[in-house]
Amino acid sequence: LTSSQGFGDESNISMLPGQKQLYTEIAQRLDDRHYRQTIIDDALSRRYLDRYVDMLDSQKSYLLQSDVDEFEKWATSLDDLLTKGDVSPGFSMYNRLLVRAIEQLNSNIALLQSDFKFDLQSQSTLVIDSDKRTWLASTAEAEIYWVKRMTDSLIRLFLNDKEPAAARELLIKRFENQLKQFQQRDSEDVFQLYVNALAGLYDPHTAYYSPRTSENFQIS
Repeated sequence: LTSSQGFGDESNISMLPGQKQLYTEIAQRLDDRHYRQTIIDDALSRRYLDRYVDMLDSQKSYLLQSDVDEFEKWATSLDDLLTKGDVSPGFSMYNRLLVRAIEQLNSNIALLQSDFKFDLQSQSTLVIDSDKRTWLASTAEAEIYWVKRMTDSLIRLFLNDKEPAAARELLIKRFENQLKQFQQRDSEDVFQLYVNALAGLYDPHTAYYSPRTSENFQIS
């Protein structure tokens, strides 16, 4: 995996052939057949961007303010790209999240595996509600934020009678599972997420299922 400074191809998920045409078809169906008529304009583009970024990182845990600021270049162009079937912004933003998340989760695991001593007596506070927090300003601030989150998690585990070593091991497994989930996502998953950010602007019950998700839904 490449450094977050480079954002190289090693951590990228690429578009699949046919997704451009499918994106265009979905947009046309929403426009032609959905009961709620929505004008495809710059206002929709703004809402589309905000919704997608929120879906990517709803807890503001990984993306930095600089990332979100960079995404602003699409604030008034997603509507134009929609009519062209261009899904590249969705993949670009997701790949940025992917780099940030994998690096942070690996950092968390390494810290828990080290002899780092968490300050359990601190009077510091942790704001849980993401709506009351701003985006992380830097990687240094992200590290401070995650140390607080891990400290909070450890305290909760201790209060539930977990031994220190067992508590650390449990957190490591949690982060490893999250890491595995990120690493297992593919182009279909990213496409589905990006399309559903659009579909949700029409109404909360409209959604697109990838072939795999649709098959799993039918089985369930």
